[in-house]
Amino acid sequence: MVVIIVYKNKKIFILGMARSGYEVAKLLSSDNEIFITDMKEQEKDKVEELEKLGVTIKICDDPIEYLDDSFDIMVKNPGIKYTHPCVVKAKELGIPVINEVEVAYHYIDKNVKIIGVTGSNGKTTTTSIIYEIMKKAFGDKVILAGNIGTPLCHYAKDIKKDSYLVMEISDHQLCDMYDFKTNVSVMTNIYECHTDFHDSHERYVMTKKKIFNNHSKDDIAIINMDNSEEMELTSDIVSTKEYFSCDKKTDCYYKDGFIYYKDEKYIDTSKIILKGNHNYQNIMCAILATKVYGVSDEIIKDVASTFSGVEHRLEYVGNINGREVYNDSKSTNTESTVIALNSFDKDTILIMGGTDRGHSFEELKEPMKHTKLVVAYGETKNRIKEFCDKIRIKCIVCDNLVEATGIAYDNSKEGNIILLSPACASWDQFPNFEVRGKLFKDTILKYKKGLFLEKGKHIYMMGIGGISMSGIADILVNMGYKVSGSDRMESSVTDKLTSQGIKVFIPQSKDNITKDIDFIVYTAAIKDDNEEMIEAKKNNIPMMERGEFLGEITKLYSNIIGVAGTHGKTSTTSMLSCIFLKGNMDPTIQVGSMLKNINGNYRVGKSDTLIIEACEYCDSYLNFKQKSAIVLNIDNDHLDYFKNLDNIKKSFYEYVSHLPSDGYLVINNDDDNSNHLKEHTKAKVITYGINNKADYMADNIKFNKDGCGIFDVIYDNKNLGTIELSVPGRHNISNALSTVALSMAYGIDFNDIKEGLKDYEGAARRMEYKGEFMGAKVYDDYGHHPTEIEATAKAIHGMEHNETWAIFEPHTYSRAYKHKEAFAKVLSDFDHIIITDIYAARENNTYGIKEEDIIKEIKKYGKEAFYISNYDDIKYFGINKKSNDKVRGQIEVLFYNNKDNFAIKLHTKNGDEVILYKNPKGSTFNEIYDNMIIDSNSYKGNKNFEDNDEFKTPMIDFNVKREYDELSNKIFTSKDGKEYVIDTAIQTISFSLDEKGGKIKSEAATDVKTTAMPNMNEPRYFNVDNTFALFLKEESKDKPYFAARIENIKKYQ
Repeated sequence: MVVIIVYKNKKIFILGMARSGYEVAKLLSSDNEIFITDMKEQEKDKVEELEKLGVTIKICDDPIEYLDDSFDIMVKNPGIKYTHPCVVKAKELGIPVINEVEVAYHYIDKNVKIIGVTGSNGKTTTTSIIYEIMKKAFGDKVILAGNIGTPLCHYAKDIKKDSYLVMEISDHQLCDMYDFKTNVSVMTNIYECHTDFHDSHERYVMTKKKIFNNHSKDDIAIINMDNSEEMELTSDIVSTKEYFSCDKKTDCYYKDGFIYYKDEKYIDTSKIILKGNHNYQNIMCAILATKVYGVSDEIIKDVASTFSGVEHRLEYVGNINGREVYNDSKSTNTESTVIALNSFDKDTILIMGGTDRGHSFEELKEPMKHTKLVVAYGETKNRIKEFCDKIRIKCIVCDNLVEATGIAYDNSKEGNIILLSPACASWDQFPNFEVRGKLFKDTILKYKKGLFLEKGKHIYMMGIGGISMSGIADILVNMGYKVSGSDRMESSVTDKLTSQGIKVFIPQSKDNITKDIDFIVYTAAIKDDNEEMIEAKKNNIPMMERGEFLGEITKLYSNIIGVAGTHGKTSTTSMLSCIFLKGNMDPTIQVGSMLKNINGNYRVGKSDTLIIEACEYCDSYLNFKQKSAIVLNIDNDHLDYFKNLDNIKKSFYEYVSHLPSDGYLVINNDDDNSNHLKEHTKAKVITYGINNKADYMADNIKFNKDGCGIFDVIYDNKNLGTIELSVPGRHNISNALSTVALSMAYGIDFNDIKEGLKDYEGAARRMEYKGEFMGAKVYDDYGHHPTEIEATAKAIHGMEHNETWAIFEPHTYSRAYKHKEAFAKVLSDFDHIIITDIYAARENNTYGIKEEDIIKEIKKYGKEAFYISNYDDIKYFGINKKSNDKVRGQIEVLFYNNKDNFAIKLHTKNGDEVILYKNPKGSTFNEIYDNMIIDSNSYKGNKNFEDNDEFKTPMIDFNVKREYDELSNKIFTSKDGKEYVIDTAIQTISFSLDEKGGKIKSEAATDVKTTAMPNMNEPRYFNVDNTFALFLKEESKDKPYFAARIENIKKYQ
């Protein structure tokens, strides 16, 4: 074989254009005479570009007449077989036959590091993972080329010597390589493949071996130890070999849920998105290849764990009502569509079309053997129709992709493949193939078992700001409906809906009910006297209550899992969702709180599994068509509807009676009220418990310093392993145990269960950790029933703490009335208690219950409780009118112009003063202080703090430390003549205002001076919030010893 080192002044015959022929012609045209031929019409713009470069182009069926011994080289398209007449003739004439990669290689600096990947399966995935790892490590120095990405000739002249090339190299490309050499060669596996091209398996295998050509012992070969044929094939190569395996210990191997590298646990496969041994092998190849170049473990693990496949390249969209849907939008030419079509052996509905570049579709004829219908759109639709008519395949033409997707679905049936593989560029209607692919996915997903309402209809939602309603709104928009709604006040939920383009009306009004509304969904809180409800009925607009409507949505799924019970539904639904996500079950989720693991309160998955929080109020969960359920407990709640516990039990009995015999019912053996559920269901019953014997039990229970449970799961007297939770409380151990039971029934691996539960760090307002405030940990909990508050109290007391504060907002008048004694009992477990206004929700106060009634009950337990109506008043503390004259005398009004401009002085018993000056004037502290004194001296108003006055100040905490370097190492003489050297001179000042008063502490005076400041709401408003000056001063001095200007108080809280 003649090796061509310099491509200059040569006559070159390029057989086959496509992408690689076009790129090699451009590269060689400046220094060589180029003749290129193809059987198919080519894109006009590319033809014109090459002709301007002096390239001769011939489109003909039999180009052999143009080939003679005047040519120095033939560059063959990789897809053209050895037996092609032109190839045979070239070899007879002694003309070297090479390919585009071989040409490009001679232009590339030999310092460029090349990683080449080949194999029968997994090439693209492995190459993509390697590229993503290298890209994250080395940035723009990394180039993706070859069989995936762009032809190498495109980059050849511009690749810098410190670059890295990552290449997928097919057997077709390896055929015609001679000088090409990699630094790292990866062979994923060897199987029977492409014998139609190579004529025999032996020739195919020997072609694959060429990826190790020109290697020395300094080059790396990465070999699959599990593939005996590959092991035999590579036995005599000179490369330094590194091995990977799923069966044996070697350089990189998989065992018991972990990938090991150099005999150390490297990646927990439960944290990898790509599942299956074949994907673990792909990842092991990537680890070995990138480790050659010193990529950090952190980068490798991050990319390997998060890589989810190649989007828009034969991407699996999901099962849409029995149809398998694939997005191959990246297919911008017929070669890619051939690969896509050859991937399926089922009846296929093919969507094609896009920019008309004048190319032929002839090579699709044989691969279309399973194609039952072609839907063509865009510029090429008519040419595609002509081609399909010629080969007698039905073709329907339309204008755009949305319309084409609808036609494809409407003409498909269960078991079919729906494939978008356009075989054309996207530019006629889209900026790129990514936008095209996304539109296809968004469109086809809307066909997932539609509701009884026609898509595009306008659905109006009364109470759209509710956590469940907002989730339904998002799901409806995703399904293709127009959605708007109303609520009584703005909230973070309504803000989010508005940001997503959903029109939300605040407040509710009859004017919001317009003629274009097709259907209304309303919450149970919307009563018949609501003005929107009255207007809707007057206009005869059909409507449905939220629970019933949610039941209609559940009918769209074949595997609905409900989480029911009086307490713990949201936390348990969230836990179960995290497990199913970790187990790659891809569920749709609807939960009653904001869950950060799904960035909201709902998620739309591609599977037929729906996990839903099943609320018993108004029997709404009876509308849900569920296959399996968890019932956590049954307790007295929602008595405004159920009236008594017996009615609640009957409701749950009916709920479980709807479960089918092939479903599961998980019940709590520790809950006496749930004992008889198993007698009312056809489903397979699984029990769990901590205290009573059950199928699944928790043992060796411990709690960490944050009160989070650690426990062993016991099933059938076997220890399955240890669970460590990230949420506190014994009740959450019980909740978690229920999800373990159901997840195991669904075949989810215990490691995924373990990791899923660890990932759950709480849902919004379910013992939600909000942060620290002046050293105190703050939690927000929605507990609105005594049992729930009791569980929260136990969880709090399980943490390391000094004192506990409970700020309790009773939820509904009926609960406050019927459970006031129980509320008082559980709240008395806290050290300090504040009661706020009862939240009415859907009720009027027909019970005559008041907040003070709960406080009276609390006092029976020897605890003090305070009623504070306004949340802002809870944030602050101050002087109330019941304070004695001694306390009142500690406060001096310096001046008061209005509520936004005043100064007030607090006198401590030890001679210090705290001065607060709101909206201070001046650019320096001296100026500010002097201006305040001027205003104080000129103030003619009352400087006494009277009963009608109100003082509120924020809780703040300062710790100031100053080192006096100018005093260090100075010699001082004491009164008795002794000399001292000061090593370090430091002054520290600590000042705080909190619920116990004001505290000042300095190094010179370590005693604590306290000013007691209880709370009040009265006329002269000394409300110190944002933008104020703070001075600390000794009473005997003219100027303060400490000053601060506060613009944003939150920074100091």
